[in-house]
Amino acid sequence: MIAMVELDRRINGMQRPWHPFQIATWFLFPIILAHYYAFLEHLLWDPVAVEIVLTIVFSIFSICTAVFAYYTVTIDPIDDAVLCVEVPASTGGTSVTKEVIHCYLCEKDVHQTSKHCRFCDKCIIGFDHHCKWLNTCIGKKNYPYFLGIVTFVGLMTSESLAISIALLVESFAYSDGFMDRLNDGDFLKGRIGTELTLSALQGLLIASVVVLLALVLMILQLGTFHAVLIYRNLTTYDYIVLEQKRLRDKENDRLKQQIEKQKARSKTAIGAADATGPARPLGSSNKVPSGGIEMNANGLTMGRVGSNSSAQQIMSVEGSVPEAKTSEPESNSARRYAQVPAESDVVTTEQADGDHNV
Repeated sequence: MIAMVELDRRINGMQRPWHPFQIATWFLFPIILAHYYAFLEHLLWDPVAVEIVLTIVFSIFSICTAVFAYYTVTIDPIDDAVLCVEVPASTGGTSVTKEVIHCYLCEKDVHQTSKHCRFCDKCIIGFDHHCKWLNTCIGKKNYPYFLGIVTFVGLMTSESLAISIALLVESFAYSDGFMDRLNDGDFLKGRIGTELTLSALQGLLIASVVVLLALVLMILQLGTFHAVLIYRNLTTYDYIVLEQKRLRDKENDRLKQQIEKQKARSKTAIGAADATGPARPLGSSNKVPSGGIEMNANGLTMGRVGSNSSAQQIMSVEGSVPEAKTSEPESNSARRYAQVPAESDVVTTEQADGDHNV
């Protein structure tokens, strides 16, 4: 038997505290509606059928957006296993599910696709992401409704953008006919309540195109992103984990290449030093041509050969310095030894375990 229990947790997106982005959507959506019904609709073309059809289509898109948003926000995307108390098998109880992982925060065995959201403080089955604009998690239970929001918001804003662009082009290309159509029968004054000049209308239309274009591009990018995820059978969480692993692997490959190049340079330098042979003993004679520095057997400077100074001015210190001890020749390779870090110094990070609940 499995009993259901109610936990002290966040249930859905309408529960406080509300996120600032969520409050912003409460203002943005009505503004988009008001922009169409209070402004664009009054500038539509004759016959009236065109205005009616476009307005009905826009209204359908708006209603669908509101309905999908309501279901997305109000549905609790929690893993049902968190709400269940499993009765021991000796009393006839059964396992919650066959493919489970343990969440140490919920202290429950949950589905392997579940992840614990730190904002909602619960495990979400089929976790995709936490949406701040809706103030709720998007998972298996409400993901289809979330896609509905993205789709119909995109259609709604795209229609407003297309109408705004068409009216803007008409205002510049056929300015006289544009104003005659709007002023016919006190059109603007009767519907908007004031008389607007051509420049004012063009300014409003330009502002509409700029704002709506930005919205449409953002929604298009979001919709395209989720379409690719669906095609690749990934969630947003899976994509982020894979992207982080790709960046870590790229950084580790870069570090390994640096180490290999440093090893190659060190081997080249050591090989060149060994090719020059062993260093000459300190006791050998080191004489240079006239004008250079003359060295005695102990490597001490005696004077300049060929200079104008007399031989008496050259001070010999051979008798005052003890004979240098003969030592084994030291190879230049020993002097130029370069410490090369081992490959084991590069720390690689394995892919984050998708089944680990944090």
